Amino acid sequence: MYENYKNQHPIDTTALDAEHDVSYSSGPFALSTPGGGLYKMGVFPYLMPVWHTDWRDEALSWHLTCSLHAGLNPSVVTILRGPEAKKFMSENFVNNVEDFPIGIIKHGILCLENGLIATHGVIMRTGEEEYELWWHAPYLNYLFGLKDYNAELIDMTMKVFILQLQGPNCLSILEEATGEDLKDIDYRHYRNSTINGHKVRILRFGMAGTLSYEVHGEAQYSKEIQKKLIEIGNPYGIRQLGFSNYLLNHSEGGNFQANLSFMSALFLDEGFQKWSKQGSDEGEGEGEGEGELNYSSFGFDFKGSAGGDPMKVVFNPIECGLGKCINWNHDFRGKAALLEYKKNQKRDIVTLEWNAEDIIDVYASNFRPGEENYSPMDFPGPESMLNGSANWVLSTDYVYNKDGKEIGLSTSRTQSHYYRTVISMALLDLEYRDFGTEVYVLWGEVGSRQKKIRAKVSYYPYNRDNKDRTGDQVDVRSLSSR
Repeated sequence: MYENYKNQHPIDTTALDAEHDVSYSSGPFALSTPGGGLYKMGVFPYLMPVWHTDWRDEALSWHLTCSLHAGLNPSVVTILRGPEAKKFMSENFVNNVEDFPIGIIKHGILCLENGLIATHGVIMRTGEEEYELWWHAPYLNYLFGLKDYNAELIDMTMKVFILQLQGPNCLSILEEATGEDLKDIDYRHYRNSTINGHKVRILRFGMAGTLSYEVHGEAQYSKEIQKKLIEIGNPYGIRQLGFSNYLLNHSEGGNFQANLSFMSALFLDEGFQKWSKQGSDEGEGEGEGEGELNYSSFGFDFKGSAGGDPMKVVFNPIECGLGKCINWNHDFRGKAALLEYKKNQKRDIVTLEWNAEDIIDVYASNFRPGEENYSPMDFPGPESMLNGSANWVLSTDYVYNKDGKEIGLSTSRTQSHYYRTVISMALLDLEYRDFGTEVYVLWGEVGSRQKKIRAKVSYYPYNRDNKDRTGDQVDVRSLSSR
């Protein structure tokens, strides 16, 4: 069915001017050819593309060829450096920092004292006394200021870029771009390389559950390196990935992500809220008051049958499938609460596959005169995650059993064009998490016509392209270089 996909929609590299891109206010990060729709990344004044070709075409790329995503730029990046950098990491992150050699990537999680997730993202050990932390500020800054650590925080936001490549051809493209054999990079590892003479860091890591890599480097070379990857990637069928598909590859890959699947619980931390409003200068008071980056209920639209209450979209790592990131052999912020969650775990994360006939009925209601229609079901996700005012859209729906008992919550609903189905991630009571269990998702906003849509518990992660189903199990050493 997709025999010609690789040769369709080649990117016109002559239109990608790495030096003089004035098509939209992308800052130093993204190339032109936005295709359609623009969104603003958080508080930063840069517009990024929602799609390039169309979302369905792009959604096939990490299955069939390779996707290239630049939509996380600029990212909030911090370097932690100093003799007590490791001490800070151990006292605040849930992760094991004793077994953390240079060259390793971990999923770093910071929790409130009540065990709810404050923020999470990639952490890397980059030196004996140095770590690089992605998307943990400003909570990172607040925690750092609570004690007098013999270390320093260095803000690298706007100074570095991130490019995400996912799909079966991404390794061949990167090996051609770097001129190196990169098969020595194991999953959740990284090492340095060069592209076009510029130093970059190559990470083997991704969200879609396929073979995936990230490229990090200096922001000033972002467009040049993107253009190089596109030039090399065109014969491989590369697609630029717009932000509308970012939710989709997370849902397929089973990655429960802040702002997409749930909301940070920082609005519950009174100390942080007070600190963030102070806006204190660096080195004064309790740390850098990055009030503009405050994660709170402001800036979110809560949708779905369970929408409207921020407390319904904050979670602890245990129920989100992130318990594997926790190392219990040290004291850290939120440990006591997390031990209780572990002891009395009530829910677990699954993938739900929604019933096609029920979804068709939701759409058909728009074409029955005299009948109230159901709430619209936008594709690929809820209002493509952003509404007209650039607020994040968090759509959460109640899940019931056959007897009408509430048994969980569904979030991250999206249409998988490759698998031709609608899926979501859900936190269900433990007795309903078995594969094939039938449940009912209550579709429709409060006050609108609602429908219970049949769904079944399916694979988690849902993406099962690879023989071993997950990107971390791909034996890249068996792949041939072009």
